[in-house]
Amino acid sequence: MQKLSQLSDYELFAYIASGFTLLVVWDIVVSSHTVLGANWTVLRGVVIVLISYILGHIIASLSEFILERWFTSRVLLAPSINLMKSDSSMHKTRFWKRALFGGYYRPLSDNMKSRIDARNSGNLEGESLFWSAFIIAKQDENAYTRMYSFLKLYGFCRNMAFVAIIGAFSILSDIAIDCLLGQVASLGDQRLRYASFALFVACGMFHRYLVFYRLYTLEVFISYASSTQTEAS
Repeated sequence: MQKLSQLSDYELFAYIASGFTLLVVWDIVVSSHTVLGANWTVLRGVVIVLISYILGHIIASLSEFILERWFTSRVLLAPSINLMKSDSSMHKTRFWKRALFGGYYRPLSDNMKSRIDARNSGNLEGESLFWSAFIIAKQDENAYTRMYSFLKLYGFCRNMAFVAIIGAFSILSDIAIDCLLGQVASLGDQRLRYASFALFVACGMFHRYLVFYRLYTLEVFISYASSTQTEAS
């Protein structure tokens, strides 16, 4: 119990919360009582927290690979790329991306980009530029504190968005299977409302994930442009 009390806020919200939410989804889909309607005891509570924590780590790995490295980096492009785009490049971005995620594609000001380019002697781009800038930015204690806060926030939002997507897909799949089995009346139960709520949460949390992901990268670039330190220092 002492170890549990020493968990950081990130471990509590990004891991335990997402793992606990997945257990709730499991109860809804298979009509179990792991969490919902369970008879809680101290021992059961500790076990549920530990299971949630473990599931949270698995969710974090999957959400990082699927939502961040695959969808965001390959489809929407990383903030390190979008922030350094010119205004004309922004207008060439596909309409559906600008319509749904307009703020995510807003580039840095020309002045800030010029200051970054002046320091970027190796003409690095994208993630290479980001990691080069990160080495400098993390030397500023205040900037690093803000960066770490945004990192925790975007990790939490990404994980919760991923769980909500899993929940919506699982519940809708369960409803579809019932329909195929001729149990059409089951569409009137609460599962459809649960699925709709899960989709709403998924969209909202994914949008917040993009906001904080951009702010995290933005903080790195601003600190990099403003710093007088060098990588060797």
